[in-house]
Amino acid sequence: MIDVKQPGIRMLESCHRDLTSQDAVHYLSTCTTDLRAFHFYNRTGGTCYGPVARNIHGVDESVNMESVRQTLKTYALFISRWCEISPA
Repeated sequence: MIDVKQPGIRMLESCHRDLTSQDAVHYLSTCTTDLRAFHFYNRTGGTCYGPVARNIHGVDESVNMESVRQTLKTYALFISRWCEISPA
């Protein structure tokens, strides 16, 4: 479990909200990801933020392409804010 009040999580949520005018949806997943290594070995917080998906890892898995574009924009904004990169 991650503390959603950590600075990185709060900033990611802020970027999502600034771009979509909506709050990010939180949910607990019963599957594992590579993120488990950060939690297990280093006690490092993190999150899996990504596009809207359906039937993940199933034979008919799919993602919403607009949400892929939105995810990329959110990550770009997050990186620029986290690294304090100012526009050229």
